[in-house]
Amino acid sequence: EIENDVHELLASLLPKEKMAKSNPPFWLSRAKQQLDESFSDGIRLKHLAKEADVHPVYFARKFQQFFSLSVGSYVRKLQFRKVQNLLTTGKHSLSQIALEAGFTDQSHLTRTFVNDFKITPANLRRMLK
Repeated sequence: EIENDVHELLASLLPKEKMAKSNPPFWLSRAKQQLDESFSDGIRLKHLAKEADVHPVYFARKFQQFFSLSVGSYVRKLQFRKVQNLLTTGKHSLSQIALEAGFTDQSHLTRTFVNDFKITPANLRRMLK
């Protein structure tokens, strides 16, 4: 029950993902799928734009228009979901979790987590036990 409460709390703090009324172009949907699959590898906006054969600024504007989040915010959302999932298993160290979620190290994960959720990943893990 506590675990569900924590999941709901974290979900409520994340920016809401909204879809525009029309469907995104194919190249943008494909780029979003690529982000979903490889966000933790450090994929960059320039790379996504190049793959889509559009200018990075145009790519960023269209991503924001159709998904109501910047590319960076979307990646951060994916990272936090990954962290949340790995924390609940209790099988990984915080250093491993940070690397698997695409953070540079445990310190980067902790700073970012505290900025967004006002709790450290370690404290959250203790709450989930």
